[in-house]
Amino acid sequence: MNLWREFKLQRLLDRYVSPPLSRIFWKFQLAQDEFPGIIGLEVTSICNLKCPMCPRTFSPRKFGHMPLSMFQRLIDEIAEYDDRWMVEQVALNEYGEIFLHPNWFEMMEYTVEKIKKAQIRLDTNGTMMRAPVIDKLFQSRLPSLIISVDGVDEETYDLLRAGGKFHEVVENVKQFIERRRKEPDCGPTAYVQIIESDYTRRYLPQFKAFWEKQIKDAPRINLLVTPFHDFAGQITNRQFEKIHKPGLYINLPCYRLTYEVDIFSDGVTSVCCMDSERQIVIGNAKEQSIWEMWHGPELHRYRESMKSAEYAALSLCHTCPHSQKFLVNYGTKAGFNRVVSRLKQTGERYLRGRFFQ
Repeated sequence: MNLWREFKLQRLLDRYVSPPLSRIFWKFQLAQDEFPGIIGLEVTSICNLKCPMCPRTFSPRKFGHMPLSMFQRLIDEIAEYDDRWMVEQVALNEYGEIFLHPNWFEMMEYTVEKIKKAQIRLDTNGTMMRAPVIDKLFQSRLPSLIISVDGVDEETYDLLRAGGKFHEVVENVKQFIERRRKEPDCGPTAYVQIIESDYTRRYLPQFKAFWEKQIKDAPRINLLVTPFHDFAGQITNRQFEKIHKPGLYINLPCYRLTYEVDIFSDGVTSVCCMDSERQIVIGNAKEQSIWEMWHGPELHRYRESMKSAEYAALSLCHTCPHSQKFLVNYGTKAGFNRVVSRLKQTGERYLRGRFFQ
């Protein structure tokens, strides 16, 4: 198919196919009218690494810590709806390394104390997990922890986790594993994570073999392989891969506008964890409650745009695999599988939401 013909067909799909299908699919959208089901809290936007697959590395925005008082106020509000089984997940991470926040332990314990029903998620790059941090983790009631390692040697790690030291991170994780063997019932369930991309796929077996040996006989520690995503087209480094393969597509609604909010360290609030540059802002948590933003005019406007497949105000969504569904895919099999995976994930969230509310 030549490019001109494909361009004309895509314009027809955008004008005559995506809008009516979007309105139909909107009726079956995973949604909560009263309060969001997923809340992301960027405890800090400061990070000690410059990972090339993270949009923070290239971001011009000002970085800082979320004030403890604002964090506690937000958790108090979330707890009210958590008691009513309306919250699925509270994530204490966005684009920073949480252990760099001077009050991270107090924030984590406050969350665990207040949030009793929702899943609490915390991610770390492992660089700060030295003995004092590990001690606090094993004193805590945190349910789970994801540790991103990615590399299998200095060379691969230096590319993916620029600024870190592979041998130090491995040693930190080994100390955590050894502590788990001694205290199997204490501390969070841990996941050693690798991001699967075109670059890392070749050494996945090596990664698994190494860490399976390390965690052998250690309870509540698992391996986690997470598919790479390019943050809605914001990461274009071809050493990884590009999800958005050439092809004809339609745009269907994404659950995030009706189910999720993400609050950055300065209070600016979006509806998507991929919105690193805050293009889809619905308010500011310094001045507003989550409920007020969830019921505010900005979010209503964005929802109406997505419902009608009008992406002038949602340019980030227009290039995102959560919204873009390919009809014809000229890319790799892995790229196509990711589109199928996104559709499956959306369906699972919808079904879970039906029973969850």
